[in-house]
Amino acid sequence: MFTPQSVAHKVGPSLTWNILNFGRIRNKIHAQEARFEQAVRRYRTTVLTAAEEVENALASYMLERERSKSL
Repeated sequence: MFTPQSVAHKVGPSLTWNILNFGRIRNKIHAQEARFEQAVRRYRTTVLTAAEEVENALASYMLERERSKSL
């Protein structure tokens, strides 16, 4: 049952399996990191766009307020 041959058969496939999948696992990690970075860029762009829209709306409001005071 616990002969060197039986141990080799049990350990061998798991080591071979991990070695064969290492490139695939690394590629999945890189792909996920790229998706994360893209999501962060998209989030930052969304926040900056929202801040710009708020600033523009406030500026328009202030201009309209000043215009209505002068009437």
